[in-house]
Amino acid sequence: MENRELRRRVDEELARGEECMRRLQRSMDEQGTSRPELRDLLARDVLTSLANVRCLLKSEESWSAEPPPVAAGVTESPRSICSSPLGDFYDKNSGTVFGDQERREVRKK
Repeated sequence: MENRELRRRVDEELARGEECMRRLQRSMDEQGTSRPELRDLLARDVLTSLANVRCLLKSEESWSAEPPPVAAGVTESPRSICSSPLGDFYDKNSGTVFGDQERREVRKK
């Protein structure tokens, strides 16, 4: 991936994270209260977006130098899978975010 393309994708992910934070603030202002479940849901969106940025940046590094992190009990580490701070996984090929258990089930098939 070219540097320009990488920068564009990183900028898109960061903008998506900023938009999530604006939605959170706007929603909390409209409700006049802090709704923990809404805050947690949007915070998860932001963390996923940041994990996507991390994956994009890591895709530019040499995979042979340091393999990507994997969940406990998972022995393979495909290059398209990156972990998020929440312990979820992001598949760069499909754009899917899924949890540890789902990943194990997918890998068994």
